[in-house]
Amino acid sequence: MLNENKDFSNSEQPKELLTITSHGVTVEVDPDKFNDLEMFDMIDDIQSGNVFRMPKLMRYIFGDQHKAILEGLRNESGVVTAESATEFLLEVLQQVLPNSSRS
Repeated sequence: MLNENKDFSNSEQPKELLTITSHGVTVEVDPDKFNDLEMFDMIDDIQSGNVFRMPKLMRYIFGDQHKAILEGLRNESGVVTAESATEFLLEVLQQVLPNSSRS
């Protein structure tokens, strides 16, 4: 027998996003992204020397915000360096996962 009083709508609570500021850029991030195997795979590729995965990782973590991040990280020459993007990402990681160690 179907329970007519049961609410079958999407009862998931909205995800709680974290607001993070790094290098003068404020973003909202989904903490679940930092426990996703695909993210770890991209980070492993980057640590193994494939820096070309950095833009994909940034888009994966930050979604539509990645363009504003790039604008905020641009230097006076208009370039977003891999170094500044890496520093930004590491600072975000440290704020989202403060108890994890980074070297």
